[in-house]
Amino acid sequence: MNDAEYLAKVKTLTTPELADELDFFFLPRTLLGLKAITGNQKIAGWAWTVRYVPVDPDNPG
Repeated sequence: MNDAEYLAKVKTLTTPELADELDFFFLPRTLLGLKAITGNQKIAGWAWTVRYVPVDPDNPG
């Protein structure tokens, strides 16, 4: 399965299905508190991991 095919499959998942899959793969409560606020909207796409570096508020530079 290539990236486009994978993304097309992910786009078909409902919020509960996605949350259940993340639980199955040992990422429990990843979508805790996520709920739909409108009708039939979906969100899917690529994400990148970024490195978080804390900033000292007294010396931000």
